[in-house]
Amino acid sequence: MSGPTRDHEWITREGIRRNIRQFFLDYPPSDNPSIHLPIDASLTQLFHAYYGNTASPTRFIKAVNSIAMANVKTDSSQQYRYDPAIHSDGEQLDAVQQKLVDRYPKIIASVIDEAYPAARSLLGTSLHSIQKFYAHSTWVEQGNTGILEGLGILGNTFDGMLAEAAEDVCTSCSSSQGYCSGNVISGAGLSSGYYTYPSELGASQLVPKPTTGGKCSHGGLLDVSSDDEAKGGVNKDTTSPCFSPHHDLHADAAEAAVMATDYYLKHLGRNIGVTKYRLLFDLYQGTALSVSIDTTGSMSDDIAAVKDQVTQIVENTVTEVYILSQFNDPECGPVYKTSNTDEFLDAVCAMPAVVVTDRSSSGVDYNGKQGITVKAASLLHGGYVNTKLFPPFIPQYALSVTPDYGDVFCFTDAEAKDGELMDGVISLAQLQKNKVTVILSDILTKNQEKQQQEERKGEGRDLITGIAEYKRLVDATGGLLISAEKFNIDEIANIIGSSVANATVTILQLETSADMSVEVPIDDSVFDCELRISGQTNTAFFTDPTGTAYDLMDRAGLEATSGVEVIVHTDTLKAVRWLSPSAGMWVLTTTLADPTLSITLQATSTLDFLNDFAVLDPSPPHPHYRPIEGQPLMNTIYYLEITLVGHLESDVAVVSAIQFVDKAGVVLREVEYPFAAKDQAYIRTDPLPDQPFYVRVVGFLGSGNRWMRYSGVEVWPVETGVDLFATSEELSAHPGESATANFLVTNYGIESYFTITGIDDLYFLTFMVPDRVFLSNNESVEVEAQFFVPLDATHGQVSTAIVTARSELQTQNVNSAIAHFIVLSSVVDLSLPTCTLTNTPDCTGYLTNGVCSRQNWTANAVFRDSGSGLYSVQSEPEPLSLTTTGLTPGTTSDVTADFVLSCCSPQAVLRGVDGMGNAGECNVDMGALGGAIENFHVETAEATYLLLKWNITPSDIPIDHYDLNIDSTIIHQSLCKELECQELVNYLDQCSLHEFVLTPYFDDGGVDVVVGAPAFTQGSTLDGGDPQTPTDGLTVDATVNTITVSWKPPNLVCPYTYQVCHYEVNTDPGLAVCDSTTITSHTLRDLDECKAYFIDVATTNSNGLSSSPLNFYSVTHCTEIIP
Repeated sequence: MSGPTRDHEWITREGIRRNIRQFFLDYPPSDNPSIHLPIDASLTQLFHAYYGNTASPTRFIKAVNSIAMANVKTDSSQQYRYDPAIHSDGEQLDAVQQKLVDRYPKIIASVIDEAYPAARSLLGTSLHSIQKFYAHSTWVEQGNTGILEGLGILGNTFDGMLAEAAEDVCTSCSSSQGYCSGNVISGAGLSSGYYTYPSELGASQLVPKPTTGGKCSHGGLLDVSSDDEAKGGVNKDTTSPCFSPHHDLHADAAEAAVMATDYYLKHLGRNIGVTKYRLLFDLYQGTALSVSIDTTGSMSDDIAAVKDQVTQIVENTVTEVYILSQFNDPECGPVYKTSNTDEFLDAVCAMPAVVVTDRSSSGVDYNGKQGITVKAASLLHGGYVNTKLFPPFIPQYALSVTPDYGDVFCFTDAEAKDGELMDGVISLAQLQKNKVTVILSDILTKNQEKQQQEERKGEGRDLITGIAEYKRLVDATGGLLISAEKFNIDEIANIIGSSVANATVTILQLETSADMSVEVPIDDSVFDCELRISGQTNTAFFTDPTGTAYDLMDRAGLEATSGVEVIVHTDTLKAVRWLSPSAGMWVLTTTLADPTLSITLQATSTLDFLNDFAVLDPSPPHPHYRPIEGQPLMNTIYYLEITLVGHLESDVAVVSAIQFVDKAGVVLREVEYPFAAKDQAYIRTDPLPDQPFYVRVVGFLGSGNRWMRYSGVEVWPVETGVDLFATSEELSAHPGESATANFLVTNYGIESYFTITGIDDLYFLTFMVPDRVFLSNNESVEVEAQFFVPLDATHGQVSTAIVTARSELQTQNVNSAIAHFIVLSSVVDLSLPTCTLTNTPDCTGYLTNGVCSRQNWTANAVFRDSGSGLYSVQSEPEPLSLTTTGLTPGTTSDVTADFVLSCCSPQAVLRGVDGMGNAGECNVDMGALGGAIENFHVETAEATYLLLKWNITPSDIPIDHYDLNIDSTIIHQSLCKELECQELVNYLDQCSLHEFVLTPYFDDGGVDVVVGAPAFTQGSTLDGGDPQTPTDGLTVDATVNTITVSWKPPNLVCPYTYQVCHYEVNTDPGLAVCDSTTITSHTLRDLDECKAYFIDVATTNSNGLSSSPLNFYSVTHCTEIIP
């Protein structure tokens, strides 16, 4: 092998990383226009540099992972995995382009509908085909070093590029297996390899290789066609000659795939606009607040309190998006979604506490406010929609529009008739990492309770959602169950506001039924932490590493303590926050008054993790880790994908283990993390427990302090599988049409009847067969789900459907699958919207830096689309203001748009996008801005000086001088008058970071010079002499055969490489084993137990000079000897 194999997951993440880095540079934060983003910064490092160290990137990383997972699932899906038009096999490149072009409008439609999970799924599928093109086609072999920019883009074809059907493209390799080069005929048309293999399921889709003897095979051990003329193959999937005959070109193909991923994302970003592009990747600092309120008559006394509560929460938190939904027997919905605080509060105040019998109409209006998304939940049970059983509680319709990691708060006072839907809702909430908190008002009288019990008679198979089910919901999602005689603002609003205010990590999550004392590691990456105890205690103390004990029963004492905030303090619920907790081992000690206590410790931290279960699938066509759908199966071995979030920023030295722990904190399974800490890793698990558990990751930081994180979402191993057997093409239809999608239900447990239920939030799911089925062990059945799109449905609407299978003998043996159904446009639209400028923008006299900011320009444009209709209007760069007239989604009438931009942006593109993703543009070009500083950068860096260079565009107003601000303290004046300038900044310390602000001053002939817009850059000096020795060698962790050590670098700015050598005490130092690393920790492996080792760590600088080593020793653990 030659170098690492770059799979789809890596290529997708790297393409997104490059794209987001440039996106951040193009749209810097307003308070940091000179933002410095290292070219190799990781995804989390980019996020922290942009939003700050206390902002959590977990939501962003999950969005990236979901795109990557959708990409990988293309190799797993029964409908996609064998299709050569998905994988660029068998000379089906025209079909590849057609599928990409057909899918693109669905991506656009999902974004327009703000159905971002659906958009990410579709995007991942398209990126798979784009990336496969470079690994499977002969594009790289033809000598291309760039990308095919038209791939997947509307309006582009392979016209004249492809090899003819009878054209020879390949010659035979010397062997049908192994490495092969030079087998692609020079000058031949673009082609791809044929790939055939034994597969009963895929036989109908595979394209047999022609017998002409001149066509290419895919190649590799799994390809039967590689033995046919022309022998060998052309695939570049891996760096192994066993699987990829052109393995030596893998790096080139992977780099082209990364560039193509970046290019496709930029194209998509231009068409959906900056705001929606941010939301596609969950790039925002605030959180989402989703409130679901019971508006039945029994709640009428409490609605006012709920409104006051929600208002108080909103006014005291920073929230990016608000969702308001209501549920009422017999119906649910609508859902109101907005990013405007005032509009959300108006909608809350306008909410009635009455029975509303017709909420499915799009005419619902809250005081005429905009931004309403109307969705109403429909339950499919017994085959057809049953209006009697509309669930009065289930928040699925709210969850479907709540972003990942958003908190959902449900206010109710009653049980619900939706127990059969609870598992589907939990699946959706867990998939999106939504915490669901249920606030119950216990105002029902005994008579009302008795009446409800009577009403339950005759409900047959209906399952009731009561306290136990609510508890199950909140436990599964990491939320809270809050019960009070009345909704009390003082007791509840603070805890909810606290939940929404911060994106947190979970350090401890357990439930105890006995007095206890538990150690809790608070690590160096924690900025603040909040301890919550639900239930009554007799005593409760939280003791810090210095021995200071905080009495959690003493509210007055806590409130009087500096650095401590009391969030809630009642008999049954306590929440206390420590603002800057000391790093080290804390101890929580409690004695119980209630039968059980629920305890959670959350924190604001740079360090977190994500986990997903996968199965290693070695079968053709492409062996890979296959992500599972829904809950995993008990007693089954999986590969657990662990994504470490912020491990570089947090200085993670070692990840010790992955643990599966129950609610009481008992470790059910423990799996070693066998790698140095890295962004992503797949770890083989032991067979999963047969009971619910949390995933917990433990390790050590470079400081030696222990760290621990919980997943926060409970995993429920089951014995039922539900898999989606449908493509995005099958999960879509035009208004007035039906579509069918299949779901595969498999029973891995005892034989039983299974109840099949379905729910979707736009009433599209109308029929399922069967709805009840008997399954023996290891028996499967395909369930047919039929969707019907009404004639009045709008192009681009996305409905989230959940199909659930539940064993009637084992009610906890249940699983769900989630699908997104998309409404297609009623028209075929290949034409671009038109754009006509009705005025001539003018910046005469203001096209010079310094003067341009005094004047804005206006463009009046008329957009029109006669096909699928206009959906968005925007400009690049973003306008100072944009006013549109006549813009309603899908309009085919004229849309007037008035853009206002600064004369400092004399060139702009005004863009209108239709429902198919076609973009029509007007270009405004008033010439280049004079006197603009360009390409301001550090040209040369040495130990004590930096050489700065820049260009300035020609200007009618001559430059007078520049002020160079160095580190916000020193101002140096440059008198350069040329178009290209440089300035030497010397007498700097070695290995020091410096910020520069360059401000031009122009002489316009007046009394005062004109100040232009500044430019920004950063740079670091080098370590010019002999590098210094690292310090503070420390044993972070040790086992019987490993030692993890850390040290402090001689300087925090300069990049170093460290040589780490170790040898056993009393042995020859010449036998030392040495490794190199660029981080300040390292794990020594394959050591002997109960042995002492000398460890030397030396620094190597960029000039190749090495320091004298840091010397220390450590000892491996000894196996315990039992007498």
